[in-house]
Amino acid sequence: MKILFFCIAAFALSVITYAQDTLNPLKGDIRVHDPVMIKEGNTYYVFHTGRGIAIKTSKDKINWKKAGSVFSPGNFPSWHKTDIPTQDGNLWAPDIRYSNGKYYFWKD
Repeated sequence: MKILFFCIAAFALSVITYAQDTLNPLKGDIRVHDPVMIKEGNTYYVFHTGRGIAIKTSKDKINWKKAGSVFSPGNFPSWHKTDIPTQDGNLWAPDIRYSNGKYYFWKD
């Protein structure tokens, strides 16, 4: 009975693993909230809500890794503590646009 249970459990685990890889091929650090993506050169950038607006990068849109944040601790915009004094630095990701050779963040 124990051997049968372990065989069924192993089979179920392999099916789940296969289904996850088939349905979601993304790899690496893929947890994001409110993402926005843009490509520059051969690199994709995802900016998302997080401490200082978090950044993830990928060369193939499959394998993702952390790449820091837009604003480092202590280097937030000057209006941050004045306009929203109780906010802890987990900034909501803005939209990103490219215009006239520059990248811009903003909220619509």
